[in-house]
Amino acid sequence: MRFIFLSLLVFCISLTGCKNELRVTTLEPLKPDVLKNHIDKDSMFMGNYNEIRLLVDSVYLRGNNKTLIAGLTYSDLFNFQREFKHRYDNLKTDTDIKKHWDKSFGKTYEQFIRDSIEFRNYIKRNSYKPYVELEFIKAYERERWIGTELVAEIKATPINGNVVCSIKGYLVFKPKGEQFQEGVGISLGDAYFTERYPYTESFIIEANDYTKEQLRNYINLPKFIIDQKYDTYFNLSELILLDRYVDVSLDSIPENFKRLLEYPNAYKADFYIKEELDSNYNSISDLITSKIRIEMKKKYAVVFDFYDYGYEHLYNPNLEQAH
Repeated sequence: MRFIFLSLLVFCISLTGCKNELRVTTLEPLKPDVLKNHIDKDSMFMGNYNEIRLLVDSVYLRGNNKTLIAGLTYSDLFNFQREFKHRYDNLKTDTDIKKHWDKSFGKTYEQFIRDSIEFRNYIKRNSYKPYVELEFIKAYERERWIGTELVAEIKATPINGNVVCSIKGYLVFKPKGEQFQEGVGISLGDAYFTERYPYTESFIIEANDYTKEQLRNYINLPKFIIDQKYDTYFNLSELILLDRYVDVSLDSIPENFKRLLEYPNAYKADFYIKEELDSNYNSISDLITSKIRIEMKKKYAVVFDFYDYGYEHLYNPNLEQAH
């Protein structure tokens, strides 16, 4: 009988040991073997773990902030994450939430869809491509009395019977596969060009790299070599034809929509809607998250504080530190 009792005790201890691998302070990283064990079992574990370490290392290990999470364990956080995900997945299919969202914000979202269609059509109408073809030819270095210049040659060809009177903008190189939306980028480009003269046939534009750094990787390389690694774009700020002004810089498009085009994601879409259409707007994801927060706040108050305080101070590092 005693043997059976001891065997059961050892078995229970071994089970408890396995279950308690994460019941350790978040002030220290997990041991490599523990980390690997959980990554192998859970594909989302590494992402959640990296989020925890980001907040702990960037916020809570500074100054006296570590006292705020002295008793918080990885087990607390991962239990919270699992329960939150389970609740979220269930509520995504909740018809009552969908009806509430449709009633409160459905018309606002429909307006966002209409805006998206209108602005994208406007962008197509104001692209330079129906009016002029632009082609990067080469980049080279030359000596002038003012010093060394880095220059790129661009061939411009008016098409469809158009006359190009003025053209300004930037030559942009991007690694193959990297997304770039012409006309909406915040970054200016690698070399600036401007030409003001009525052209009906092909002409050469010189684009200058005033930083003397941006074009250096492309100097004297054959174009077919550059094309193997980079895509070439032209970010125009002005295009004036003989009979019209083309809004290539998209001045009529709200800046918040340009940012959405440049970085297309749900956060940028929600930001546009709140800034331009309805400041009280909430996405379905926001509504679900708010509902879960209310339901779980009491049980996981310390965990919510961990994330709320952590992200607030991560994005606002100048906030007064805890003492």
